[in-house]
Amino acid sequence: MVGQVEMFSRTLWSAITPAHSPVPPLHGALRADVTVVGGGLLGLSIALGLARRGASVILLEGQNIAFGASGRNTGFVVPGLKGSLSVDAVRALVGPEKGDALLTLIGQGGNYVFDLIKTLGIECSAEQRGCLQPVPMSGDMAQIEKMVKWNQAAGIESEILDERQITQVSGIKGYRGALLLPTGGQINPLAYALGLNDAIVRHGGRVYLGHARRLKRYGRTWCVEVSGGASVQSDQVIVATNALTGDLLPKVARSIIPVWAYQVATQRMDAGVRERILPGHQTFVDLRLHPFAVRWSPDGRLITGGAAKIHDPGAVDRMAKAFLRRLARFIPDLPPLQAEYAWNGRIAVTNDFMPRLWNVDTGLYAPIGCNGRGVALTSVFGRAISDYLVSRDEKDLPLPITQPKPYPLHGVVRHAPSAWLAQAQLRDWIGG
Repeated sequence: MVGQVEMFSRTLWSAITPAHSPVPPLHGALRADVTVVGGGLLGLSIALGLARRGASVILLEGQNIAFGASGRNTGFVVPGLKGSLSVDAVRALVGPEKGDALLTLIGQGGNYVFDLIKTLGIECSAEQRGCLQPVPMSGDMAQIEKMVKWNQAAGIESEILDERQITQVSGIKGYRGALLLPTGGQINPLAYALGLNDAIVRHGGRVYLGHARRLKRYGRTWCVEVSGGASVQSDQVIVATNALTGDLLPKVARSIIPVWAYQVATQRMDAGVRERILPGHQTFVDLRLHPFAVRWSPDGRLITGGAAKIHDPGAVDRMAKAFLRRLARFIPDLPPLQAEYAWNGRIAVTNDFMPRLWNVDTGLYAPIGCNGRGVALTSVFGRAISDYLVSRDEKDLPLPITQPKPYPLHGVVRHAPSAWLAQAQLRDWIGG
Protein backbone atom coordinates (compact mmCIF):
# COMPACT_ATOMS: atom_id res chain seq x y z
CA MET A 1 0.00 0.00 0.00
CA VAL A 2 2.22 2.77 -1.33
CA GLY A 3 2.05 5.97 0.70
CA GLN A 4 -0.87 4.97 2.94
CA VAL A 5 0.64 6.06 6.27
CA GLU A 6 2.20 9.20 4.81
CA MET A 7 -1.03 10.21 3.08
CA PHE A 8 -3.14 9.81 6.21
CA SER A 9 -0.97 12.33 8.03
CA ARG A 10 -0.95 14.69 5.01
CA THR A 11 -4.70 15.16 4.73
CA LEU A 12 -6.36 18.45 5.52
CA TRP A 13 -8.54 16.59 8.01
CA SER A 14 -5.52 15.37 10.00
CA ALA A 15 -4.25 18.95 10.10
CA ILE A 16 -7.46 20.58 11.39
CA THR A 17 -8.87 17.83 13.63
CA PRO A 18 -7.95 18.13 17.33
CA ALA A 19 -5.79 15.38 18.78
CA HIS A 20 -7.76 12.37 19.94
CA SER A 21 -7.16 10.13 22.95
CA PRO A 22 -5.19 7.10 21.78
CA VAL A 23 -7.08 3.86 21.25
CA PRO A 24 -5.71 1.18 23.59
CA PRO A 25 -3.98 -1.87 22.09
CA LEU A 26 -5.61 -5.27 22.43
CA HIS A 27 -4.00 -7.63 24.93
CA GLY A 28 -4.92 -11.14 25.93
CA ALA A 29 -7.95 -13.16 24.89
CA LEU A 30 -11.35 -11.43 25.01
CA ARG A 31 -14.92 -12.45 24.24
CA ALA A 32 -17.84 -10.54 22.68
CA ASP A 33 -21.14 -11.26 20.96
CA VAL A 34 -19.85 -9.61 17.77
CA THR A 35 -16.39 -8.66 16.56
CA VAL A 36 -16.17 -5.85 14.02
CA VAL A 37 -12.89 -5.68 12.10
CA GLY A 38 -12.19 -2.24 10.65
CA GLY A 39 -12.43 1.19 12.24
CA GLY A 40 -13.77 3.08 9.23
CA LEU A 41 -17.20 4.66 9.04
CA LEU A 42 -18.93 1.39 8.17
CA GLY A 43 -17.35 -0.61 11.00
CA LEU A 44 -17.89 2.23 13.45
CA SER A 45 -21.55 2.57 12.43
CA ILE A 46 -22.16 -1.17 12.86
CA ALA A 47 -20.42 -1.24 16.24
CA LEU A 48 -22.30 1.84 17.43
CA GLY A 49 -25.65 0.36 16.42
CA LEU A 50 -24.86 -2.84 18.31
CA ALA A 51 -23.64 -1.00 21.41
CA ARG A 52 -26.73 1.21 21.48
CA ARG A 53 -28.88 -1.94 21.40
CA GLY A 54 -27.00 -3.47 24.32
CA ALA A 55 -25.00 -6.09 22.43
CA SER A 56 -21.47 -6.95 23.51
CA VAL A 57 -19.24 -5.70 20.70
CA ILE A 58 -15.50 -5.32 20.16
CA LEU A 59 -14.15 -3.25 17.27
CA LEU A 60 -10.60 -3.85 16.05
CA GLU A 61 -8.64 -1.32 13.99
CA GLY A 62 -5.17 -2.15 12.72
CA GLN A 63 -3.84 1.38 12.13
CA ASN A 64 -5.77 4.50 13.18
CA ILE A 65 -9.49 5.17 13.41
CA ALA A 66 -10.66 6.13 9.89
CA PHE A 67 -7.22 5.28 8.48
CA GLY A 68 -8.61 4.29 5.07
CA ALA A 69 -10.98 6.17 2.79
CA SER A 70 -13.17 7.11 5.78
CA GLY A 71 -10.62 9.65 7.00
CA ARG A 72 -9.47 10.79 3.56
CA ASN A 73 -12.65 11.53 1.60
CA THR A 74 -14.08 14.97 0.83
CA GLY A 75 -16.67 14.77 3.61
CA PHE A 76 -19.68 14.98 1.30
CA VAL A 77 -22.93 13.75 2.83
CA VAL A 78 -24.86 12.70 -0.28
CA PRO A 79 -28.22 11.04 0.42
CA GLY A 80 -28.15 9.10 -2.84
CA LEU A 81 -26.27 6.42 -4.73
CA LYS A 82 -23.87 7.04 -7.62
CA GLY A 83 -25.38 9.33 -10.22
CA SER A 84 -25.22 6.57 -12.83
CA LEU A 85 -27.64 4.41 -10.82
CA SER A 86 -31.20 5.28 -11.82
CA VAL A 87 -34.28 4.15 -9.94
CA ASP A 88 -34.95 1.53 -12.63
CA ALA A 89 -31.34 0.28 -12.51
CA VAL A 90 -31.38 -0.21 -8.73
CA ARG A 91 -34.72 -2.02 -8.81
CA ALA A 92 -33.51 -4.24 -11.65
CA LEU A 93 -30.31 -5.18 -9.80
CA VAL A 94 -31.81 -6.23 -6.45
CA GLY A 95 -35.53 -6.50 -7.16
CA PRO A 96 -38.31 -3.93 -6.63
CA GLU A 97 -38.75 -4.57 -2.89
CA LYS A 98 -35.09 -4.38 -1.89
CA GLY A 99 -34.43 -1.68 -4.49
CA ASP A 100 -37.08 0.56 -2.97
CA ALA A 101 -35.79 -0.25 0.52
CA LEU A 102 -32.24 0.71 -0.43
CA LEU A 103 -33.27 3.93 -2.16
CA THR A 104 -35.42 4.89 0.82
CA LEU A 105 -32.66 4.12 3.30
CA ILE A 106 -30.00 6.13 1.50
CA GLY A 107 -32.51 8.91 0.85
CA GLN A 108 -32.88 9.19 4.62
CA GLY A 109 -29.10 9.18 5.03
CA GLY A 110 -28.62 12.93 5.20
CA ASN A 111 -31.05 13.50 8.04
CA TYR A 112 -29.77 10.40 9.82
CA VAL A 113 -26.14 11.58 9.76
CA PHE A 114 -26.85 15.11 10.89
CA ASP A 115 -29.37 14.01 13.54
CA LEU A 116 -26.82 11.50 14.85
CA ILE A 117 -24.12 14.18 14.99
CA LYS A 118 -26.45 16.40 17.01
CA THR A 119 -27.62 13.60 19.30
CA LEU A 120 -24.10 12.40 20.06
CA GLY A 121 -22.64 15.92 20.30
CA ILE A 122 -19.94 15.28 17.67
CA GLU A 123 -17.86 18.33 16.72
CA CYS A 124 -17.13 17.78 13.03
CA SER A 125 -17.91 21.09 11.25
CA ALA A 126 -21.29 19.71 10.18
CA GLU A 127 -23.21 21.82 7.64
CA GLN A 128 -26.55 20.49 6.43
CA ARG A 129 -26.88 23.00 3.59
CA GLY A 130 -27.86 20.60 0.81
CA CYS A 131 -26.17 18.70 -1.98
CA LEU A 132 -26.20 19.83 -5.62
CA GLN A 133 -25.95 17.28 -8.43
CA PRO A 134 -25.78 19.34 -11.63
CA VAL A 135 -26.42 17.96 -15.12
CA PRO A 136 -23.92 18.98 -17.85
CA MET A 137 -25.27 20.77 -20.89
CA SER A 138 -24.98 17.55 -22.89
CA GLY A 139 -26.71 15.53 -20.17
CA ASP A 140 -30.24 14.25 -19.86
CA MET A 141 -32.52 15.74 -17.20
CA ALA A 142 -34.94 12.81 -17.46
CA GLN A 143 -33.10 10.67 -14.91
CA ILE A 144 -33.20 13.28 -12.15
CA GLU A 145 -36.81 14.11 -12.99
CA LYS A 146 -37.68 10.46 -12.40
CA MET A 147 -35.61 10.44 -9.21
CA VAL A 148 -37.47 13.46 -7.85
CA LYS A 149 -40.81 11.86 -8.69
CA TRP A 150 -39.79 8.68 -6.88
CA ASN A 151 -38.49 10.68 -3.89
CA GLN A 152 -41.75 12.59 -3.61
CA ALA A 153 -43.71 9.33 -3.49
CA ALA A 154 -41.33 8.02 -0.80
CA GLY A 155 -41.50 11.21 1.28
CA ILE A 156 -37.86 12.17 0.58
CA GLU A 157 -36.97 15.82 0.00
CA SER A 158 -35.56 16.72 -3.40
CA GLU A 159 -36.16 19.24 -6.16
CA ILE A 160 -34.95 20.27 -9.60
CA LEU A 161 -33.14 23.52 -10.33
CA ASP A 162 -33.08 24.92 -13.86
CA GLU A 163 -30.05 26.41 -15.62
CA ARG A 164 -30.57 29.89 -14.18
CA GLN A 165 -31.15 28.61 -10.65
CA ILE A 166 -28.09 26.35 -10.53
CA THR A 167 -25.89 29.22 -11.71
CA GLN A 168 -27.46 31.56 -9.17
CA VAL A 169 -27.09 29.13 -6.27
CA SER A 170 -23.59 27.86 -7.04
CA GLY A 171 -21.90 30.63 -9.00
CA ILE A 172 -20.77 27.93 -11.44
CA LYS A 173 -21.92 28.08 -15.06
CA GLY A 174 -22.32 25.48 -17.79
CA TYR A 175 -25.10 23.23 -16.48
CA ARG A 176 -28.60 22.51 -17.77
CA GLY A 177 -29.96 22.17 -14.26
CA ALA A 178 -29.44 20.16 -11.11
CA LEU A 179 -30.90 17.76 -8.60
CA LEU A 180 -30.97 19.42 -5.19
CA LEU A 181 -30.99 17.15 -2.14
CA PRO A 182 -31.73 19.56 0.73
CA THR A 183 -30.92 17.05 3.50
CA GLY A 184 -27.34 16.54 2.28
CA GLY A 185 -24.32 18.56 3.27
CA GLN A 186 -20.73 18.25 4.41
CA ILE A 187 -18.64 17.34 7.44
CA ASN A 188 -15.08 16.78 8.58
CA PRO A 189 -15.09 12.99 8.03
CA LEU A 190 -12.16 12.24 10.35
CA ALA A 191 -13.72 14.17 13.23
CA TYR A 192 -17.04 12.40 12.56
CA ALA A 193 -15.35 8.99 12.73
CA LEU A 194 -13.56 9.86 15.96
CA GLY A 195 -16.88 11.03 17.40
CA LEU A 196 -18.49 7.70 16.50
CA ASN A 197 -15.59 5.92 18.19
CA ASP A 198 -16.15 7.87 21.40
CA ALA A 199 -19.90 7.14 21.26
CA ILE A 200 -19.27 3.39 20.95
CA VAL A 201 -17.23 3.46 24.13
CA ARG A 202 -19.82 5.58 25.97
CA HIS A 203 -22.49 3.02 25.06
CA GLY A 204 -20.47 0.11 26.42
CA GLY A 205 -18.68 -1.08 23.29
CA ARG A 206 -14.96 -1.79 23.30
CA VAL A 207 -12.51 -0.44 20.70
CA TYR A 208 -8.93 -1.66 20.42
CA LEU A 209 -5.95 -1.27 18.16
CA GLY A 210 -4.97 -4.63 16.77
CA HIS A 211 -4.15 -5.92 13.30
CA ALA A 212 -6.41 -8.88 12.53
CA ARG A 213 -4.16 -11.40 10.80
CA ARG A 214 -6.24 -14.59 10.80
CA LEU A 215 -9.80 -15.85 11.26
CA LYS A 216 -10.37 -19.33 12.69
CA ARG A 217 -13.64 -21.11 13.31
CA TYR A 218 -14.24 -23.52 16.19
CA GLY A 219 -17.74 -24.93 15.85
CA ARG A 220 -20.06 -21.91 16.02
CA THR A 221 -17.37 -19.64 17.47
CA TRP A 222 -14.99 -17.44 15.52
CA CYS A 223 -11.56 -16.45 16.77
CA VAL A 224 -9.95 -13.31 15.39
CA GLU A 225 -6.21 -13.64 15.91
CA VAL A 226 -4.38 -10.36 16.25
CA SER A 227 -0.70 -9.62 15.67
CA GLY A 228 1.18 -9.96 18.94
CA GLY A 229 -0.76 -12.97 20.18
CA ALA A 230 -4.02 -11.33 21.33
CA SER A 231 -7.40 -12.61 20.15
CA VAL A 232 -11.16 -12.06 20.28
CA GLN A 233 -13.77 -14.81 20.25
CA SER A 234 -17.35 -14.21 19.14
CA ASP A 235 -20.26 -15.94 17.44
CA GLN A 236 -20.37 -13.34 14.67
CA VAL A 237 -17.63 -11.42 12.87
CA ILE A 238 -18.11 -8.46 10.55
CA VAL A 239 -15.13 -7.65 8.35
CA ALA A 240 -15.67 -4.02 7.36
CA THR A 241 -12.27 -3.35 5.82
CA ASN A 242 -13.46 -2.58 2.26
CA ALA A 243 -10.52 -1.76 -0.03
CA LEU A 244 -7.97 -2.64 2.70
CA THR A 245 -9.13 -6.23 3.26
CA GLY A 246 -5.84 -7.64 1.97
CA ASP A 247 -5.01 -11.23 2.93
CA LEU A 248 -7.52 -11.49 5.77
CA LEU A 249 -10.29 -12.61 3.40
CA PRO A 250 -8.72 -13.21 -0.02
CA LYS A 251 -12.07 -14.25 -1.51
CA VAL A 252 -13.55 -10.88 -0.59
CA ALA A 253 -10.48 -8.91 -1.67
CA ARG A 254 -10.68 -10.51 -5.10
CA SER A 255 -14.40 -9.69 -5.42
CA ILE A 256 -13.98 -5.92 -5.41
CA ILE A 257 -11.95 -3.48 -7.48
CA PRO A 258 -9.76 -1.10 -5.44
CA VAL A 259 -9.64 2.41 -6.89
CA TRP A 260 -7.26 5.16 -5.88
CA ALA A 261 -8.92 8.52 -5.26
CA TYR A 262 -7.04 11.81 -4.90
CA GLN A 263 -8.00 14.99 -3.07
CA VAL A 264 -6.51 18.47 -3.06
CA ALA A 265 -7.23 21.50 -0.88
CA THR A 266 -6.27 24.97 -2.08
CA GLN A 267 -4.97 27.90 -0.12
CA ARG A 268 -7.54 29.86 1.91
CA MET A 269 -9.69 32.05 -0.32
CA ASP A 270 -10.66 35.65 0.33
CA ALA A 271 -14.20 36.77 1.17
CA GLY A 272 -14.95 37.77 -2.43
CA VAL A 273 -14.45 34.25 -3.75
CA ARG A 274 -16.38 32.71 -0.84
CA GLU A 275 -19.32 35.01 -1.53
CA ARG A 276 -19.30 34.24 -5.27
CA ILE A 277 -18.77 30.45 -5.34
CA LEU A 278 -21.16 28.19 -3.40
CA PRO A 279 -22.03 30.97 -0.94
CA GLY A 280 -24.57 28.68 0.75
CA HIS A 281 -21.91 26.00 1.37
CA GLN A 282 -23.77 23.27 -0.51
CA THR A 283 -21.73 20.33 -1.75
CA PHE A 284 -21.38 20.19 -5.53
CA VAL A 285 -21.04 16.82 -7.34
CA ASP A 286 -21.98 16.88 -11.01
CA LEU A 287 -23.32 13.96 -13.04
CA ARG A 288 -20.45 13.52 -15.48
CA LEU A 289 -19.00 10.04 -15.88
CA HIS A 290 -15.90 11.38 -14.12
CA PRO A 291 -17.64 13.80 -11.76
CA PHE A 292 -16.44 17.30 -11.03
CA ALA A 293 -16.87 17.80 -7.30
CA VAL A 294 -16.06 20.76 -5.07
CA ARG A 295 -16.83 22.09 -1.59
CA TRP A 296 -15.63 24.60 0.95
CA SER A 297 -13.51 23.40 3.84
CA PRO A 298 -14.22 24.66 7.37
CA ASP A 299 -11.19 26.96 7.09
CA GLY A 300 -12.08 28.54 3.74
CA ARG A 301 -10.34 26.32 1.16
CA LEU A 302 -11.78 24.78 -1.96
CA ILE A 303 -11.51 20.98 -1.95
CA THR A 304 -11.76 18.95 -5.12
CA GLY A 305 -10.46 15.66 -6.50
CA GLY A 306 -11.32 12.42 -8.24
CA ALA A 307 -9.81 9.22 -9.57
CA ALA A 308 -6.51 8.75 -11.42
CA LYS A 309 -5.66 6.49 -14.33
CA ILE A 310 -2.18 5.67 -13.00
CA HIS A 311 -1.13 5.27 -9.37
CA ASP A 312 2.58 5.61 -8.66
CA PRO A 313 4.77 7.40 -6.07
CA GLY A 314 4.48 10.69 -7.97
CA ALA A 315 0.75 10.52 -8.53
CA VAL A 316 -0.28 12.70 -5.57
CA ASP A 317 1.61 15.77 -6.77
CA ARG A 318 0.70 15.09 -10.41
CA MET A 319 -3.01 14.68 -9.67
CA ALA A 320 -3.06 17.72 -7.40
CA LYS A 321 -1.87 19.85 -10.31
CA ALA A 322 -4.34 18.20 -12.68
CA PHE A 323 -7.31 18.73 -10.39
CA LEU A 324 -6.36 22.36 -9.75
CA ARG A 325 -6.27 22.92 -13.52
CA ARG A 326 -9.69 21.30 -13.77
CA LEU A 327 -10.99 23.49 -10.93
CA ALA A 328 -9.75 26.64 -12.66
CA ARG A 329 -11.36 25.50 -15.93
CA PHE A 330 -14.77 24.91 -14.34
CA ILE A 331 -14.63 28.02 -12.16
CA PRO A 332 -12.92 30.85 -14.07
CA ASP A 333 -11.57 33.98 -12.39
CA LEU A 334 -10.19 32.17 -9.36
CA PRO A 335 -6.87 33.48 -8.07
CA PRO A 336 -3.74 31.43 -8.93
CA LEU A 337 -4.32 28.12 -7.17
CA GLN A 338 -1.94 26.42 -4.78
CA ALA A 339 -2.17 22.86 -3.47
CA GLU A 340 -1.56 23.31 0.24
CA TYR A 341 -2.82 19.81 1.05
CA ALA A 342 -2.92 16.81 -1.29
CA TRP A 343 -3.49 13.16 -0.47
CA ASN A 344 -4.90 9.87 -1.72
CA GLY A 345 -6.80 6.84 -0.48
CA ARG A 346 -8.40 3.67 -1.78
CA ILE A 347 -12.09 2.97 -2.18
CA ALA A 348 -13.81 -0.33 -2.89
CA VAL A 349 -15.76 -0.40 -6.14
CA THR A 350 -18.14 -3.10 -7.34
CA ASN A 351 -18.86 -3.83 -11.00
CA ASP A 352 -22.31 -2.22 -10.84
CA PHE A 353 -21.52 0.50 -8.22
CA MET A 354 -23.91 -1.15 -5.74
CA PRO A 355 -23.01 -1.97 -2.13
CA ARG A 356 -23.01 -5.57 -0.97
CA LEU A 357 -23.55 -7.60 2.19
CA TRP A 358 -21.65 -10.84 1.69
CA ASN A 359 -22.07 -13.92 3.87
CA VAL A 360 -18.59 -15.44 3.63
CA ASP A 361 -19.29 -18.28 6.06
CA THR A 362 -21.67 -19.06 8.92
CA GLY A 363 -21.55 -16.03 11.18
CA LEU A 364 -18.94 -14.27 9.03
CA TYR A 365 -20.04 -11.23 7.00
CA ALA A 366 -18.35 -8.68 4.77
CA PRO A 367 -20.32 -5.52 3.91
CA ILE A 368 -18.49 -3.71 1.15
CA GLY A 369 -18.52 -1.45 -1.88
CA CYS A 370 -19.59 2.08 -0.94
CA ASN A 371 -18.36 3.26 -4.34
CA GLY A 372 -17.55 6.80 -3.27
CA ARG A 373 -20.79 7.47 -1.38
CA GLY A 374 -19.25 6.61 1.95
CA VAL A 375 -20.49 9.00 4.63
CA ALA A 376 -24.26 8.76 4.26
CA LEU A 377 -24.34 5.21 2.89
CA THR A 378 -22.03 3.68 5.49
CA SER A 379 -23.88 5.38 8.33
CA VAL A 380 -27.36 4.11 7.44
CA PHE A 381 -26.12 0.78 6.04
CA GLY A 382 -24.17 0.18 9.25
CA ARG A 383 -27.24 0.86 11.35
CA ALA A 384 -29.31 -1.55 9.23
CA ILE A 385 -26.66 -4.28 9.56
CA SER A 386 -26.54 -3.86 13.33
CA ASP A 387 -30.34 -4.14 13.47
CA TYR A 388 -30.15 -7.37 11.47
CA LEU A 389 -27.42 -8.86 13.68
CA VAL A 390 -29.67 -8.39 16.70
CA SER A 391 -33.04 -9.27 15.16
CA ARG A 392 -31.87 -11.85 12.58
CA ASP A 393 -34.72 -10.57 10.42
CA GLU A 394 -33.63 -9.96 6.83
CA LYS A 395 -36.42 -7.41 6.49
CA ASP A 396 -34.12 -5.06 8.40
CA LEU A 397 -31.68 -5.17 5.48
CA PRO A 398 -31.94 -2.98 2.36
CA LEU A 399 -30.02 -5.55 0.33
CA PRO A 400 -30.15 -9.31 -0.13
CA ILE A 401 -27.40 -11.31 1.58
CA THR A 402 -25.21 -12.79 -1.14
CA GLN A 403 -21.90 -14.58 -1.62
CA PRO A 404 -18.67 -12.91 -2.77
CA LYS A 405 -17.80 -13.70 -6.38
CA PRO A 406 -14.06 -13.38 -6.99
CA TYR A 407 -12.96 -12.17 -10.41
CA PRO A 408 -11.14 -15.04 -12.18
CA LEU A 409 -8.34 -12.71 -13.34
CA HIS A 410 -8.37 -10.21 -10.49
CA GLY A 411 -4.78 -9.17 -11.11
CA VAL A 412 -5.87 -7.96 -14.54
CA VAL A 413 -9.36 -6.74 -13.60
CA ARG A 414 -8.02 -4.48 -10.85
CA HIS A 415 -6.52 -2.31 -13.62
CA ALA A 416 -9.90 -1.92 -15.34
CA PRO A 417 -10.67 1.45 -13.63
CA SER A 418 -7.77 3.04 -15.49
CA ALA A 419 -9.25 2.05 -18.84
CA TRP A 420 -12.74 3.01 -17.74
CA LEU A 421 -11.57 6.40 -16.49
CA ALA A 422 -9.80 7.15 -19.77
CA GLN A 423 -12.98 6.31 -21.66
CA ALA A 424 -15.13 8.36 -19.25
CA GLN A 425 -12.89 11.40 -19.60
CA LEU A 426 -13.03 11.13 -23.38
CA ARG A 427 -16.83 10.84 -23.39
CA ASP A 428 -17.13 13.77 -20.97
CA TRP A 429 -14.84 15.85 -23.21
CA ILE A 430 -16.82 14.97 -26.36
CA GLY A 431 -20.07 15.79 -24.60
CA GLY A 432 -18.75 19.05 -23.21
